[in-house]
Amino acid sequence: MSTARFWSWCLVHGASATACHEVALGLSGRVPEPSDAPCTAAAADFEAHRIDLPAPGTSSAAVVRGGAIVLDIAHTGTLVVTAARIVLGAPVPADTTSPADRPGLFRYAGRPALSLYARRLPAHLTSRSVYFQNAVRMPLALAASRMIEGVLDLSHGVWTLLATLTWADQPFTRPGGRWWAGRAAAEVLDGLRTGGTTVVSAAVRPGSSQCWFVAAAAGDGADDPVPAAVPAARQVRVERDDAARLRALIAAVEEHGPLPVPESAAARFAALTGVRRAVARLVVAGLVGRFDREEQRTLVRNAPYRATPLTAEAYEALRARLGGTGRRAVLAAALPDDPAELWRPGGVEDAVERMAAVWRELVGVLPAVHDEAADALEDALGLSEVWARRLAGGYGAAADATVEAAGWELAATPYGIGVEVRAVPPAGPKPPYRTPVGLDLGRIASALVWAWTDRPAGDPAVAGATALYERLRAELDRPELLLPLGGGRVQKTSADIEERFGPGRLPVAMDSRKEEGPVPVTAFDSGPLVVCAPGGASFLRPAAVADPEEWERLRELTDLTEELDRVAPLVAGGGLERMLRRAASGAVPAGAYEADPRQSCPELVARVTDRLGTGTDAAALYLQLATLPAPTDRNVRRWNGWTAKRHAEVRTELLATGTVVEAKRARAGRTLFMPGEWTELKSPHLPLEAAKLAPHEVRPLRGNTIRSPFGRILPTAPLHELFAAAWDRLHPEDGAARQP
Repeated sequence: MSTARFWSWCLVHGASATACHEVALGLSGRVPEPSDAPCTAAAADFEAHRIDLPAPGTSSAAVVRGGAIVLDIAHTGTLVVTAARIVLGAPVPADTTSPADRPGLFRYAGRPALSLYARRLPAHLTSRSVYFQNAVRMPLALAASRMIEGVLDLSHGVWTLLATLTWADQPFTRPGGRWWAGRAAAEVLDGLRTGGTTVVSAAVRPGSSQCWFVAAAAGDGADDPVPAAVPAARQVRVERDDAARLRALIAAVEEHGPLPVPESAAARFAALTGVRRAVARLVVAGLVGRFDREEQRTLVRNAPYRATPLTAEAYEALRARLGGTGRRAVLAAALPDDPAELWRPGGVEDAVERMAAVWRELVGVLPAVHDEAADALEDALGLSEVWARRLAGGYGAAADATVEAAGWELAATPYGIGVEVRAVPPAGPKPPYRTPVGLDLGRIASALVWAWTDRPAGDPAVAGATALYERLRAELDRPELLLPLGGGRVQKTSADIEERFGPGRLPVAMDSRKEEGPVPVTAFDSGPLVVCAPGGASFLRPAAVADPEEWERLRELTDLTEELDRVAPLVAGGGLERMLRRAASGAVPAGAYEADPRQSCPELVARVTDRLGTGTDAAALYLQLATLPAPTDRNVRRWNGWTAKRHAEVRTELLATGTVVEAKRARAGRTLFMPGEWTELKSPHLPLEAAKLAPHEVRPLRGNTIRSPFGRILPTAPLHELFAAAWDRLHPEDGAARQP
């Protein structure tokens, strides 16, 4: 580079730096507006020296590139200065100045706004202007839409009508037409177009290289390029005159108005297929769906569909199981050959039956489910409709992904000295990842307790509870089943554990072990109990404790008493079995509740009445508040058949005895409480009196976790037993007075 050009290069950089500094000062108001003269002069000086030839041995390309960079710096400096002058209101050269004096991109800044509009408007007042075309199309489309809407009274269906009119004129609706449809990469479809095949396509999702496409089938198929390029494409042949049917549908809408779909249609579809009523509403409304998952769930949970959260998930699974082809088949079945039949008497019912027939063919049919019971079960325990169906018809009334266990084994934890029980799947291919193996004993037991303590006697919605218990009992009686006593350990040395529970041993699997070295624990098997050393982790074999005396001997191991009491409802003769016998005894009249002491233990209510000096209703409310974990106002009125007015009267009567207190407590759902300590529990559990924890074998843990027999706070014995136990606990003198 020559000396003169080098100094010109330095001058450009200096002028640009000075311009930026002046712009900053000018925008802050500390100096007048900046000038672009230094940058312009520096650029002109550099241009004058660029004609020098490169020095020998240098690259011409490098010199040209460097010169371009220098000029770009100078022009950028000029651009920044001009923009700052516009912001500060400084004069800008008018458009009439010579091109050398114009401020480039900002030439419009010196002209009035009206003059700019005056120049632009005539340029677009031509039919070739895209702006003019769009300005005309939009008013015409809106006017046409409004006219159709006014004529046909389609306040919410105008866009559907327009889409139907458009589709009716497409070649896809003409009888005899053959088409290829499917999904392929965009480059594959571009190759077909290059070869002369007309292809209509749209991206599967925005930005995706995969596209849905439709292309006409060519000739007899031997020389058709589409199946060769897209082997997965499927051929569709239009058998009926869909164009005529669509126009007939539009004519019927014009004549009769929108087709009303009554609730009876959803009820009929539910009866024919066994789906929940909310799912039926969604199906007969057109298999309602949205691409956005959250938007979809919000839609189906609101009116008019009113699906619960778990029902919404079940509906999504059913839509996915149908797939696009299945959904179209179900909906197509609704439209008769003559669409006007839909408006005739029985037309909607016939359409629903056709839809149900296709649904049964594709998905199958389930026994009808009691919607109110299913919703109540989900609200109380968070259990899906699968368990409502099983309570109504036994375990086999509904299927899920669970694989029955071929057996159980002990397995070492990845680290430390922990041991866990693991269900072993049947021989054969390994189940998919996260497939449940073995019956969920806790959910079965929870559903049974709910059925026998919270539902009315003789409720058909829980008619299969006995069969479900028998399935649970069969599983518990398997000799290889072990139940972990997670909250208790035998607090003895390894030698003492071996002496007390040995010499029998069980193998401990190591396939999940990540820590190197041999398994540091040994599992000693005494029959009813398996205890590991060191650590004392313990497991119960429920099939070995059918003898009550054997159970009492186990409870003598004081380290495990609390955990054994927690699993006691599951063993033979335990709380669940006694609930079963109670439900079968007919002690409570059909339609009444075990949770109503007036029905389940009237003799006890009579004693409470004498002791408190109240009526039977107040005595019953006292027993419910003293015993049950969730005697909310809503539950009490349901159990006792009270109106809100009667409930208020009974509350006032009981409060006057001084045996209960009135207060406002968060999430309690009631205003009367037993005196004493209060335990705050987080959702999904309700807070309750601390004195109720022990009778329900509940130990609160961290956060919203508890240790309990059933995962939720549920009765551990028949309610008439719990009512009597609570009364004796609170009034021991009454029990002593009745002793012989």
